[in-house]
Amino acid sequence: TVFENGFVNLLIYDIKGRYIKTLVSEFMLEGSHNIQWNALNVKGQKVPSGVYIYQLSINDMLTSKRMTLLK
Repeated sequence: TVFENGFVNLLIYDIKGRYIKTLVSEFMLEGSHNIQWNALNVKGQKVPSGVYIYQLSINDMLTSKRMTLLK
């Protein structure tokens, strides 16, 4: 959920902090949005099951949380 209009970045990292992929990098209007990750990295290769970190930044707010990818 975006609480105010602004520029949004949604990045995925592996548990060791290595960059995997950018899912969103664009201006978005406030409201709920649904973003799906197809479990591919920036090179188009499938990533293994495991724990990943998503980092969401909206304007000057930054949030990071864990997620588990199960195949």
